[in-house]
Amino acid sequence: MADNEPPYFGATLPNCGVSSKIGEWTRWDTLHTSLIAVLDCYKRSWRPISGKIDVPALIIHGDSDKSMPIEISGEKSAQLVPNNQFVVYENGPHGLYMTHADRLKRICWHS
Repeated sequence: MADNEPPYFGATLPNCGVSSKIGEWTRWDTLHTSLIAVLDCYKRSWRPISGKIDVPALIIHGDSDKSMPIEISGEKSAQLVPNNQFVVYENGPHGLYMTHADRLKRICWHS
């Protein structure tokens, strides 16, 4: 987990990286996530129902996500979910909820 932290938070990307405390909290949170919940999420992929979503959807993905590359996640979601707004964060890693928190708050509350 410690080895994955720099790419998860984009430590080599401009204006990214997080404090050691955020990294520590994220590791703690991951280690305390229910294994049953994690396995259920993997088993119950949302893709089979994605075309049936009938409310507007906001899909946000970082173009530098090493954990879940944009080509297999964000772009695929944008193709499958009708009535979506697809927003790509330049230099956005997987942990963009921390590295781009201010921008994320602005787009979620004002779009």
